[in-house]
Amino acid sequence: MVAQLLRETSGGGVSNIHVDEQGQIWLIISPDSWLYRATSSGELTRFARNLPVDTPAVAVNAEWGDIYLTHSSGIYRIYCGE
Repeated sequence: MVAQLLRETSGGGVSNIHVDEQGQIWLIISPDSWLYRATSSGELTRFARNLPVDTPAVAVNAEWGDIYLTHSSGIYRIYCGE
């Protein structure tokens, strides 16, 4: 599934990968700076695009579902919980 995604994107690579407690895989694809989510059932979704350039890492809080992106200018948080 990840290999198929890389073929379909602009020839970039995975700049970061994170697996959360629910088994979902979170990938940042560069050079497009897109965030993808792959579920254990095989569903692949582009979750966010136009991330800050050179976002090196992604992490997910399994309890709340919030997503954290690290960047040289700070930590970005995408609120998914209540």
